[in-house]
Amino acid sequence: SDEVGCINHFTCNKDSPDMSPDFISVDKVCNGVFDCLDLSDEMICCNRRVIDEKGLMIGSWIVGGSSLILNFISIGESLLSIRKTKNSQILMDKINIILISFGDWLIGLYLIMIASADTYFGDNYCENQFTWLYSSFCLALGVVSTSSSFISLFSMTTLSIFRALNISRGLLPSSHVTRKSVTKASFMVFGTLIVATSLAVVPLLDVFEDRFVNALFFPDVNFLKGFVSKPNLAPVLRAHFKKTTFESADLPWSTLRRLVKNMFTDDFDGIRIESVHFYGNDPVCLFKYFVNPQDPQVFYTWSILGIDFFCFVIISMSYISIALQSYLTSKELTRGAAAEAIRKRNNKLQKKITIIILTDFLCWIPFMVVACLHTLEILEASSYYSLFSIVILPINSIVNPILYSD
Repeated sequence: SDEVGCINHFTCNKDSPDMSPDFISVDKVCNGVFDCLDLSDEMICCNRRVIDEKGLMIGSWIVGGSSLILNFISIGESLLSIRKTKNSQILMDKINIILISFGDWLIGLYLIMIASADTYFGDNYCENQFTWLYSSFCLALGVVSTSSSFISLFSMTTLSIFRALNISRGLLPSSHVTRKSVTKASFMVFGTLIVATSLAVVPLLDVFEDRFVNALFFPDVNFLKGFVSKPNLAPVLRAHFKKTTFESADLPWSTLRRLVKNMFTDDFDGIRIESVHFYGNDPVCLFKYFVNPQDPQVFYTWSILGIDFFCFVIISMSYISIALQSYLTSKELTRGAAAEAIRKRNNKLQKKITIIILTDFLCWIPFMVVACLHTLEILEASSYYSLFSIVILPINSIVNPILYSD
């Protein structure tokens, strides 16, 4: 009792009925290291929410809601028109548009769910952050946001290639819808969905956990506080097993779990160990695009960014080819009064192609540049996750239903 009320220390566990009050020096408060068993020394200075900025939170509701409505309409219109389609080229075009709209609809769903999580936790996020970041719901949102982005991107790439090929074969007779063309379309749909989902799920497979698990969380172990990385486990295990050369960073997570469990007797009734998954690196549960050279995920992350960049290049080249072929064809075939109508149609096409390429550029290229600067340790970009997940990356999910409507 002689310490209660003193101003030269901080009282730990005062709001935890199952723990006795403890005291630490005030200079250990808000220093980024958990010293209190109830983590209160760092929680009191945490003022984070799932979405930190109010403007971004409002934007998440607006962008997410708009994406859900616009893409639902786009899917409905495409489904109605596809039943009347008798041309195989138009069939492939419509199916790709449905896939694009479906991916963008899922992006809208992700934004609404993230905004809902922000509303649910509110200013109490800090005290629930550990539970949220390793939760199945955050994991599911990460898979939805990643797979939806790939579904949309791959479908836009496929659509641009089909359109470029169809323009180049413009004078050839169009083929009717046959069983073969329907089978081809079905393989394209299932192939896109399987590949997109697989790329999102790979980081969650146990066989790859040493590359994608960020840390472990021990809810029942007071001296292992917060998210515990491999280097932070080393001194604990060295002290317990009395091995001065022990380095936990060299061991797989499965071995580390077993070693920690062996520290406790059966009388303890076991301990609960949770993995901090790949999507639990930030409150918005986004794919871990911002990696350091030391991160084991760096190769996978940059492989994915390489795929994104490749798709952007293919889309741009395809639509530039479409614009060029359309211009050359109209120049050769039109004369006199008809030329003016053709020129107007081509101008409209050129504007649409410009917008398609520009929106794709704004969506991915600035993001890739920031990710590159982060990896090179020129810029600390972790705080930008919310901005990119709510504003930059979802640009296409609102614009696409308009651009690909005809």
